[in-house]
Amino acid sequence: MKLNKLFLVALMGLSLNACNKNDLSGNTTDNPQAEKSTYVAFSLKFNETNTRAEATNWATEEESKITSAYVILSDNGKITAIVDHNTAATTDGKYIFQTVAGNHDFYAIINPDTPPTVGANISDYFNSGQKLNKEEISNANNFMMSSCEKKTFNVNNNVTKEQAKDGNKDEPATNNFTIAVERVASKITMTCLNPALASENNDNSGGTISNLQYFLMGEAQSSYRMATTPNLNLKREDEGIKDFYDMTTNPIGTIIEIGEDKDKTKAKATYCLENLQDDYKQGNTTYIILKTNFIPKKVVDCTNGTVIENDNTNTPESFVLVKSGALAGNYIIEKDLEAYKNAHDGNLPQGVQQVSTVYTNGECWFGPIWIGQKDNQDPTGPVKRNT
Repeated sequence: MKLNKLFLVALMGLSLNACNKNDLSGNTTDNPQAEKSTYVAFSLKFNETNTRAEATNWATEEESKITSAYVILSDNGKITAIVDHNTAATTDGKYIFQTVAGNHDFYAIINPDTPPTVGANISDYFNSGQKLNKEEISNANNFMMSSCEKKTFNVNNNVTKEQAKDGNKDEPATNNFTIAVERVASKITMTCLNPALASENNDNSGGTISNLQYFLMGEAQSSYRMATTPNLNLKREDEGIKDFYDMTTNPIGTIIEIGEDKDKTKAKATYCLENLQDDYKQGNTTYIILKTNFIPKKVVDCTNGTVIENDNTNTPESFVLVKSGALAGNYIIEKDLEAYKNAHDGNLPQGVQQVSTVYTNGECWFGPIWIGQKDNQDPTGPVKRNT
């Protein structure tokens, strides 16, 4: 889904409330080291999650809350300094560094699965494949967010803490920057526009669906803490990670109920990692299998080969679909069909030449549903982080 709007923490209501609840205060150090001669301040910007067609933010309060946050300084590929929101950020969301002048690389991570440590290799932390646990990184009130990219800033010398944070009376703040962050997980919801279905033959023999559920399949099992170049064409064995994708063909994991409501904000969500390779049609992409129970509105009366109202309209029953004959496209309740065949030497009712296999208890399965793909020629991987 398209990402296009960035908000400062100070302007983003949910995130601001979350920060204020944490009562952020303090600075990096109370005892400046002699070799550090300047200060730098950072604000965080949040990439907003939007639908492809609507500029609407679907992030919930739980998905926006900051529990822990770190701004990271890196030089020569190593993490050289870290400030976190418990010790370094002020109540207006500024993260204050004391460092030396010159070019430095900066990153940010919020609610990380593993906190960064000084001395660690920055690429190992952000740009190597990780067996990220989707339940952990999309946990309520603890959604993991990270830098969209490495940011290199030129830090000026001899800037005080106050100048970096607020500037002087007649001058704007110096060494004052922003870093964009986004959620590491993708959010998947399904809603039901209308539980009533029409017949494919437009003969008013449709019905209703109930007990809507879906299963998320073909999920990526590993990803990166920071956004990476798309179309990496990663294989299972890459970077020593086996089973990079879950290739099982049977529904597994949590069953996601689909409410009969158009309101996406009320839809039950599940979360997954982003797709990271070129070929998204050969089992290497996330897709959905949909399960419903169908109750036909009208069914075949086997005694005379006519179509009648289905008296049992509230409870799913096993049925078959008439595939050929004058009554093709209509439904027959299985127990009625079996009773008719038993009484008529195994023959089918009038107007019925061939029937489908039995839909037990009206249970119907659909899929695979390729998330976001327009057609077979669409080469894109539709499941991206922060969507």
